[in-house]
Amino acid sequence: LDVSGGIATILAVSLAPISIVQPILGCGLAFVAMFSHVVAGEALQDRDWMACLICVVGTILVGLTASESRGQEQVLYSVGFSLLVFFCGVAFGAQYLYRQQQLHVEASTAISAGIFFGLSGCATRGGMMLGEATGSGAAAAVGIAMSVLLTSSGFVAQTKGFKDGRALPIVTFSNLVAMVVAILFGLLAFNEPLPDS
Repeated sequence: LDVSGGIATILAVSLAPISIVQPILGCGLAFVAMFSHVVAGEALQDRDWMACLICVVGTILVGLTASESRGQEQVLYSVGFSLLVFFCGVAFGAQYLYRQQQLHVEASTAISAGIFFGLSGCATRGGMMLGEATGSGAAAAVGIAMSVLLTSSGFVAQTKGFKDGRALPIVTFSNLVAMVVAILFGLLAFNEPLPDS
């Protein structure tokens, strides 16, 4: 299922702006919450269920307000590189703060995993955009390869958190971070349009 989901995500990112696709992927939080409750036996409070409902409603609103791509998207390399350096610094900073016992394991691993997951989608989208612009399939292949590496790193970080923390907060927060990363990359580095409304 993970491979099927990864392939579907790559297809979605190749067809739509990352700033739209990544928030829609966040809707999976509702399924993680149900899985955590039913299978893992984690107790979910009313506010947890409300958060899941807000994720689903937010996803629907993103879909309703998404604007049609007008072909004006372009990769702004200096902005993309600056964002990459910034987010890598945040990921390493979160791990440093955890080792210094200034940040809880759930928060530190979720931040790192979310950054890796968000950058994964951005790598795929950037490779696809570069491949279209240059007519090179190699650029798309490199983007997908980077995406696989970043997703694997995200899973490693997330699994580290699962050993010492609760699944629901880690997955929820990592998805939130991934959305922020993807939206910022989409709007600032890929020059994607804002929703119409």
